[in-house]
Amino acid sequence: MPSSQPARPCAGVNNVDSYEQLCGFVRVVSEQSPVRHFVVHCRKALLNYSPADNRKVPPLRRAWAYALARDFPHLTFSLNGQARTDALSEGLPPA
Repeated sequence: MPSSQPARPCAGVNNVDSYEQLCGFVRVVSEQSPVRHFVVHCRKALLNYSPADNRKVPPLRRAWAYALARDFPHLTFSLNGQARTDALSEGLPPA
């Protein structure tokens, strides 16, 4: 049975920030849990930065959320954070 609680991955953490690693996370979580909805935070998290800086410094990676929707069509993806306002006209629902 699918989970009502979404997973909320970032587009990376410090130097762990490739699209392949994000796909690996989605694959493991979706195969080993009931989670079928992922709310993607389109900036990677920089652990030595303040929350305010983390909202400004790392670049947005909206394309990764769209690629996840393409590569995992059986799952649902939404955008979180600043990226969500742009998403409404581009096809992904906001979180």
